[in-house]
Amino acid sequence: MDSQDYLESMAKRKKRSPIPRGRARVLPARKPPKTQHPWMKTGVMTQPTRAIEEYAKQFKGKTMSTVTAIVKHLRLSRKFRRVRMDRRGLEAHYAKRTADEIIRSGVIISATKADIEARRESVLGCVDYCNVLVSVLRLKGIPAVFAREGNHSYVIAEVGGKIVKADPLYQEVEEMTSEKIREIEGKRQTGGAAYGADSHAIGLRSLADFRKYIAIDPPRRER
Repeated sequence: MDSQDYLESMAKRKKRSPIPRGRARVLPARKPPKTQHPWMKTGVMTQPTRAIEEYAKQFKGKTMSTVTAIVKHLRLSRKFRRVRMDRRGLEAHYAKRTADEIIRSGVIISATKADIEARRESVLGCVDYCNVLVSVLRLKGIPAVFAREGNHSYVIAEVGGKIVKADPLYQEVEEMTSEKIREIEGKRQTGGAAYGADSHAIGLRSLADFRKYIAIDPPRRER
């Protein structure tokens, strides 16, 4: 089943489509400052658009409180709703939607409860949440990267000179210790962790890519 067939089947079941109508309205390119932070560089999945800009406007400042507010809103507001998908749906859409498409559709993709409980699938939506979060943070002027450690994605940002871990799925925002930073760098050397502009930049582009991490880190429980 391809993406179009799956969308049609979802429409018949009156479920919210994961792909919004219309094209993304990309923001005009801005000349970056000579001393731009490397984490401000955008990626294929996090290209700044009007939809992302409008969503980001509701959050004020560039502090830890700003990051926490965005994380909480992503996970708890009615703006976003998790749509449960079987394997065919995940294969059609997992890690293939841009931050713009996620915001405009309001859909976060997740495996079905039955598949999660049976450990057949463990997609909980962290990739979608993190692609949106990293794009919004950059528009707010907060340097950020998409991070993958084992079987889970989160965002690493620099806020007020401190390195911060922001995890939308589990609603966690905390300063990273030097020991934790060294640990992640060590895992990068062995393939157990990665970070970059977005999910596409670190090679997470399909459900098949997701499965590469299953053997490294067992699935987390949903909550």
